[in-house]
Amino acid sequence: MKNLKLLAASIAVLTLAACGTNKKADIANLAGEWDVIAIGGKTMPVADKMPYIGINAGEGRIYGFAGCNRLVGSLDTTVAPGVISFDKVGATRMLCADMTTENGMLDMLKKTKGAKFDGKETVALTDASGAIVGRLQKRIGKMKHSDLQGEWKIVSADGFPSKGQTEEQPVIWFDTEEHLTHGSSGCNTFYGSYTTGDGQKLSFSSDMAASLKLCPNMEFEQKLLAAIGETKSYGMMYGGRVGLFDESGQLLIILER
Repeated sequence: MKNLKLLAASIAVLTLAACGTNKKADIANLAGEWDVIAIGGKTMPVADKMPYIGINAGEGRIYGFAGCNRLVGSLDTTVAPGVISFDKVGATRMLCADMTTENGMLDMLKKTKGAKFDGKETVALTDASGAIVGRLQKRIGKMKHSDLQGEWKIVSADGFPSKGQTEEQPVIWFDTEEHLTHGSSGCNTFYGSYTTGDGQKLSFSSDMAASLKLCPNMEFEQKLLAAIGETKSYGMMYGGRVGLFDESGQLLIILER
């Protein structure tokens, strides 16, 4: 009898887990911004500018970035759970050297007729037959404050990559117990404190200090220090990276181990 009870409990747990990872996604559940992490059967590489989709459920509006051009459009918010269509989405008309990702993403959006959760923060987009045509992941994922502990390489600031722009690799260090930070912009060092709050809030102190060395190229440093001053939150990103965001959720700084 005891073994039967254990078996029944195990089946119940597995059933709940299965339901949680295959739940039909309604428009309200999809509100927010999502990185496109797979198109068709191809997993997207980690990039400084990931293609993404943003859904404003309250206004029935969609926006995003397809790899070259910006996306704008509307969507029907009255559809049944699990149903979604991007047939009212358009893009700007800028030409880029490589349009492979963009063309693939636009084709994915054209085929999409449904959506279902296949993980805690991932969504599978499906076509009319139920086949998966792409996958999305929450652009600002959940993480603990303690996960920030230690040194991080600064990949970009305000969309400006650090690679090739500085004498040294820009880095930032978080002491999560004392709420202290220090680092290097690639030219000068900086240090100070920061505060955190609910909802992954994070703000650097207004009295952050920095050394005053002059370097041949100061553009990245200027963008980085300005972005630090505007930071209001943090979150996990695709590929294990961490993003620092402004008050409106706009990505300011990308960090990686």
